[in-house]
Amino acid sequence: LALAAVIAVLWLVRKRTGRGPLTAAAYFAVTLAPVLGFLNIYYMRYSYVADHFQYLPSLGPIVLSAAGAALAWRRYGAGSKVPAYVLAASLLLPLFVLTRRQSGNYLSEGRIWSDSIRKNPDAWSAHNNLGVFLAGQGKYREAIVRYRETLRIKPDYPEAHNNLGVALAALGRMDEAVAHYRRALL
Repeated sequence: LALAAVIAVLWLVRKRTGRGPLTAAAYFAVTLAPVLGFLNIYYMRYSYVADHFQYLPSLGPIVLSAAGAALAWRRYGAGSKVPAYVLAASLLLPLFVLTRRQSGNYLSEGRIWSDSIRKNPDAWSAHNNLGVFLAGQGKYREAIVRYRETLRIKPDYPEAHNNLGVALAALGRMDEAVAHYRRALL
């Protein structure tokens, strides 16, 4: 509703401000709309943390901001190049720091799934995938914790029952493993 109100206001003032702000807001709304959850997209069943869906829609406001900064610079500060470098650095440095911090999450599968769980503790697929990663490293006890958490959130998930059975069997807990294998088959 807020975005619709912003677009309505921008439509009303477009003769005074130009079409750039309206175009940026409309671009943002149109490109974000398909991933807001109003449409049934199969991928949404597995992606409850979808902050990356706003990257493409953000291009509209980013381009508008860059054009506004360029116009302001041309009008008010074109006499000296030093302020331009300071302004560019003050804009790029925070982006660099944030990008550097975020990119650390992609150093390993374990970090990706741990970050997803930190942001969304009820992400059953992230718990299961972290369990698979841990089991692949021979950390079966830690994997079992992840599989049990997956099943707490989504008790009817057969892959988690199977994975839990594999981890339990690797620790020699055959009776428990067989019980989970049976649940996986149901």
